[in-house]
Amino acid sequence: MLNPIQTPSLQPASTLDSLAQRTTGKAEEVIQSTRRVANDTLDVLQDGVDTLRDTAPGTISRAAAQADELARRSAARVRQAGIDMRHQVAQAGERTADQVRREPLKSVLIAVTAGAALAAVAGWLSARRGPHA
Repeated sequence: MLNPIQTPSLQPASTLDSLAQRTTGKAEEVIQSTRRVANDTLDVLQDGVDTLRDTAPGTISRAAAQADELARRSAARVRQAGIDMRHQVAQAGERTADQVRREPLKSVLIAVTAGAALAAVAGWLSARRGPHA
């Protein structure tokens, strides 16, 4: 008679086949589940790409139109600033001419004084630079 300790403990082949089939079935379920999740994710990504493709041209054209409008407004402001400056210079010139006509002696004295002051400043600046400048 064989001792149970000496008898190898072997599972029947049918139990091993059943276990292999269950494992294979679970693996297939996991693979199918992973495919569904991957397909769902790809669908969401594709929807996002489609949305971007549909909205991007409109967004880009709106941005370009806004940039064009900003450039037009900026150019108009620069033109208006130039016009305003020319007008102010013309007014200053007219006021100066009127002042010279009303008080010619005083105007000449002011001009001579201003010229002398500028000459003094220019001489002072050139003296500071030294003879090597």
